[in-house]
Amino acid sequence: MLNYLGRHEDAITQGKIALEIQGIEREVIHNEKGRAYEMMGDYLNALLAYRQAIEYSTNDDNIDGYAANIKRARNKMTIWQRSRLFYRFM
Repeated sequence: MLNYLGRHEDAITQGKIALEIQGIEREVIHNEKGRAYEMMGDYLNALLAYRQAIEYSTNDDNIDGYAANIKRARNKMTIWQRSRLFYRFM
């Protein structure tokens, strides 16, 4: 909901708090964090959040959606941002 209101930083903060709640759907929280980071132009953290959403998901359709989010965020990255991504995972 916070992402729809343009309150992306609040969405990230609340997402971090929500992850501490036992039984919360972690994949949904990580996906929302990814959307917030992506909307703020922080594509590296968006990719990491989307990847975490995939790790917690057991639903193939959701995984496909999160993978599409990763592809979209990668396409938005500049060459400099992509080089940071490369070196981060070396």
